[in-house]
Amino acid sequence: TLPRRPPTGAETLLFGRGAGCDVRILASAPAGEDGLRSRVELDLGGGLGRVDAQVCQPGHRNVAENAAAACAVLVALGVDFDPAVLSTGLSTFTSSLQDGRGRAREFWFEGKAVAVIDETYNSNPTSTMAALATLSDPAVGGGHAVLGDMLELGEASADQHAAVLRRCLQDRGIRSVHLVGSLFREALEAEGRAAGTKARWHDDPRAAAAAALAGCKDGDV
Repeated sequence: TLPRRPPTGAETLLFGRGAGCDVRILASAPAGEDGLRSRVELDLGGGLGRVDAQVCQPGHRNVAENAAAACAVLVALGVDFDPAVLSTGLSTFTSSLQDGRGRAREFWFEGKAVAVIDETYNSNPTSTMAALATLSDPAVGGGHAVLGDMLELGEASADQHAAVLRRCLQDRGIRSVHLVGSLFREALEAEGRAAGTKARWHDDPRAAAAAALAGCKDGDV
């Protein structure tokens, strides 16, 4: 929510997890055998019914918020819909717009099944932290992070890169961290011995990806 009031005379419709929301997120959780889908349950309010969907994207917290936002728009516009059809639509939705925004794909690499969650589109500290939370979720399994510099952060850049790196180092659900870019190199150098052998810096994205894949076990992400 934004700390501001809507324009005078404008009607408001709230979505989220709070009890006072018009479209309310009742539950969300990882789904699928590999945890790379998101189960979302929504109450549409006003006696419109409930939506129960398994969205083809990991990161159930963000997926639930996006699904609730989309449903809230339908409710606000007075669109006539069937909750069951809406559940099916959310469960089968796929789009090229998902590229770089959390799309998960599975590959067969040197006899191992490896999943890749792509969060490369205009990454920022908030989206990166959310992606790391998904990666380290026990339902997803063993995770390896490959991170490039986050740009246009101004004076906060050094602190934000340090915070992301520290999050990776402290999280036992993330097995290895592979970094690219001068900003993450500086963050790694600042960590010194605290980084141990878990984090490595690479001068090329392909080298970082290759190192991460080499450390993957069957079923890793």
